[in-house]
Amino acid sequence: MKFRSVFPAALALAAPLLMILSLLMPLACGTGSSPPTSTPQPTTASLEIGLVDDPSVNFQGFQNILLNLISVRLNPAANATDATSGWVNVPAPSGVGGPVGSGTILTNISTGGRYFNISNPYTNPGTSELQVDLQTLQDNVVIFNTGGVPPQTYHTVQLKIDPNVPGTIVPNCASQSPAPIEGCISYPVRIKGASVTAQTRLPVKANKLTTLVLAIAVPTPITPPNVTGGKFTIGPQISLVPNATGSPAVNSLMTQIQGSVSGIPPGQKEVVIAENAGTSNQVAIAEVRNGEYAMQVPAGPNGTNYDIFAFGAGSTYDLVTPNSPSPPQPLQRGINNIVNFTVKSAKTGVLTGVISDDCTINPAVPIEGATVELLTSSNGTDCTTVPTPADCVVVATTSTNVFGQYPTPGRSGMPQPFNFVPSSPNPYAIRISASGFDTMIAPVTSSGGKVTCGTNQNCNFALTHAQITGTVSITPGVNSNAEVQVFAEDTGTNNIVSALPSPLAIPACGSPPCTAGFRLNVPLSPGTYDVFATSIDLYNGAPAPFTTHEYSVVSGVTPPGKCEAASISIPTLLCAGHGSFSGTVSLPFDSGTTVQLLKDGVQIEQSQVGAAGTGNSGNYSFCAPADDYDVERAENGVLVPPAMNVMVPTPIPTSTPCVMCTNGGVCPGNCSDQQGPSL
Repeated sequence: MKFRSVFPAALALAAPLLMILSLLMPLACGTGSSPPTSTPQPTTASLEIGLVDDPSVNFQGFQNILLNLISVRLNPAANATDATSGWVNVPAPSGVGGPVGSGTILTNISTGGRYFNISNPYTNPGTSELQVDLQTLQDNVVIFNTGGVPPQTYHTVQLKIDPNVPGTIVPNCASQSPAPIEGCISYPVRIKGASVTAQTRLPVKANKLTTLVLAIAVPTPITPPNVTGGKFTIGPQISLVPNATGSPAVNSLMTQIQGSVSGIPPGQKEVVIAENAGTSNQVAIAEVRNGEYAMQVPAGPNGTNYDIFAFGAGSTYDLVTPNSPSPPQPLQRGINNIVNFTVKSAKTGVLTGVISDDCTINPAVPIEGATVELLTSSNGTDCTTVPTPADCVVVATTSTNVFGQYPTPGRSGMPQPFNFVPSSPNPYAIRISASGFDTMIAPVTSSGGKVTCGTNQNCNFALTHAQITGTVSITPGVNSNAEVQVFAEDTGTNNIVSALPSPLAIPACGSPPCTAGFRLNVPLSPGTYDVFATSIDLYNGAPAPFTTHEYSVVSGVTPPGKCEAASISIPTLLCAGHGSFSGTVSLPFDSGTTVQLLKDGVQIEQSQVGAAGTGNSGNYSFCAPADDYDVERAENGVLVPPAMNVMVPTPIPTSTPCVMCTNGGVCPGNCSDQQGPSL
């Protein structure tokens, strides 16, 4: 889904992708709480672990099935148990996620999370965890982590799941009426069985990279709780996706990238980074050892395009893009790709500055959380042009702090690239973007250890914007205040460009609806926006992942100009209750096929279409408050008519006390599921 109202900030502005570093360096074996380290370990083999869902699983009836993963461990003994000695542990990457409250992991889909159950998570962060949604792993491998392990043959593999908070499930509404439980809310999970274990034969050779891809299945029956808010019981299973026989042993769902890096200055550490082409989404990082490197990265059914580059703290960049003559891209599954790089010693300079709001002066207001990217090419291409040329690669990315300053510190085991921008005859470009602001691109020059940004010697930038102001009204929940988030997206698209930095808190008033004012920054370009509002509702005292209030929309809003505002009034968000529907998309479809949910022509939610060849093939599903909508197929974000109407019915009213919102004193009952249109 494009939007998850449980997250209290504008996390829906970009569907976050999994950006876990596959650091090909030894990791400490044990509890998984130790950070990555370059300290020599008594291991001489690297094990890279990926996750995918079992293609036979059918997820119909569920919006999300999320598991909180601590580690993957292996044992050379067959049928090993907890009492068996010799376990080797590869933990979730250290530092994944951030602090959350009450030991609950509230990360977005397929992003990182940490389990905190201690007093000070900053000084003693506890065990790292990775939270994954099995729905997003359909035919799509994500890298869990890479660790140093003893070279030997392993016969038992075990997936370790958080025993205290194993995961959560969000079911669709029940098909029977009256429903025994409420759908479209989060339920805790109980794991059936002592462990999630598989038997295998996995030879791991010294001084080699071995890939282990685990397919995770949650077979039926999935046992629902007896009461609302109880625990679903699931029995996860794992199996191994086979690697090719011989050498190199490339996994059937991955593509291997390996080769040499020549010209590395003496004593310098060098890495090779693979990121999704045209983005800053780093998928894997391989440490160069003795001039050689190797990594395996996910590949889609039709291949995947990657930007690949070598980086060190005192050498030039060398780049490979889909436009490069070798290797041919997209990179295909099961293939070994030889990619060699040549770098040379170079003086480096520091790229630093402050990003602020152009509509404020004396003092200028800093922009926190702005994304700052450094781009370059290998052939002198001007990377400041729009759209960005395919030859240009994002070689470094960072964000601004509360004072608008960049870069942020580098991560453990890898220097901050903005502090080591090498002198180069190929020009650089800096690209700055932030929610609600126009993206800015400027030239950067690095020469003789000095970095300058065109005529802006100090590399400080101010971003421009317009504004949308107005009011929004809501009928609050039962005896409670309301929280409302407001979004703006390019008219006629699902491209969200802005959201309020924090939800509006609307206190209960004597005579609902209750109203609050808002001010929303939007870019000057393209200049016309669809605005929609949604509430962050509580269910039995906890935030529900899907709203029980109607979405409210205003389309075609055009601010008059820079720093000027268009004023609107967003219609009242009425209490409607939960609802869900599911349908199918006919062939042909691929990873670029989605289904959009529209209200009055404004795109509100997005559903992924189940991957071909899986148990969920062609299926789509929505949780949405009771209302009148259209659904329409989209290919790579472009709507493909015709749109089909769907009416999500209002739940049958129930007696008090209400667990959700009320509408004129009426409490919506449990929602029900229905069949959606075929597209």
